[in-house]
Amino acid sequence: MPYVFDGRKYAVEKEEILKNKVIALKQKGIIPKLVSIIVGSDPGSVLYQNLKKKAAERVGAEMNIIRLGSDLKTKEIQEIIGSLNRDTSVHGIMIQMPLPDTFTKENREEIVNLIERSKDVDGLRKDSPYLHPTSKAVLEVLDYALDIVRPPCKERTCKVCVVGAMGMVGGPLTKELRIMNNELRDEGAEGCRSGELTRLRNLQFEILEADSKTSNLSQLTGSADVVISCCGVPGIIKEDMVKEGAVLIDVGAPVGDIDKKSYEKASFVSPVPGGIGPVTIGCLLENLTKPLT
Repeated sequence: MPYVFDGRKYAVEKEEILKNKVIALKQKGIIPKLVSIIVGSDPGSVLYQNLKKKAAERVGAEMNIIRLGSDLKTKEIQEIIGSLNRDTSVHGIMIQMPLPDTFTKENREEIVNLIERSKDVDGLRKDSPYLHPTSKAVLEVLDYALDIVRPPCKERTCKVCVVGAMGMVGGPLTKELRIMNNELRDEGAEGCRSGELTRLRNLQFEILEADSKTSNLSQLTGSADVVISCCGVPGIIKEDMVKEGAVLIDVGAPVGDIDKKSYEKASFVSPVPGGIGPVTIGCLLENLTKPLT
């Protein structure tokens, strides 16, 4: 039977650490403040925003949500972001994704890049000093997995297959793995964006990039010691596509990418729901508080 990661329990432990950091900050007169902008009324986005707000309140941080209509013009959002950039009491600004279909990819990039670099706690700017919270959560869970199951790849190059490697989560994740592997320079990051991750940093990786349409997807996932799927295609990773003893990390939402029958072959599983999701919110709040401590 695999070790099934409990993201909710892990998140509670992370929140306790954050709570103590916030107490120390308040003693210095600093109250960490995050402002999140949501455009439209996508039910998933609204739910996720509320979960973030509750988590922020539990650790003692402040989070304000600005709700805007989907018919809002880009210029109006620009003015709001400009005001938040100038507000010294605001330490983090984020735009809840996805934006409505009326916004183009170019609109999205323009809006994200308006956020002051030091306040981009969601790590969406290309030059952000922060790693995207979901990507950061995946790396934390993988580091945890390597301690729990001690896979054979600790003695050799570890093959990691990222399915969805060009997406919002997979892109930053793959880049960070390559930085840790000394294949890329860390451009613009202030300190270690992905935390300590001591077990990961002692490994060498062979990084296999794929997406849902990769022709030899089964071959890539089947050869990997670690399969991380974040392509958003429910059940795309089947039982016959993973090898015995693999570490499986599912980042599909709202339904998992990895078929649950695959779990029987794994040594470690981070499932959906209850895996990466709860950890992601903690990583966002870490990004908010880290530069203040």
